Amino acid sequence: MPWLAELGEIMHQHSRRARLLGDVEEFLGAHPDLEDREEIAMSYITRCTRVRRA
Repeated sequence: MPWLAELGEIMHQHSRRARLLGDVEEFLGAHPDLEDREEIAMSYITRCTRVRRA
């Protein structure tokens, strides 16, 4: 799923965003576990690191 890695980076660029959303729609329609579903659950993990300057 190379399109997933680009998601946060390109959402502000309309033409690339439209292409990405088309790719996602195509993937969802072609995947037997995901086709014909209105919603899907996706795991999302965020890691933050806090450092203190010395």
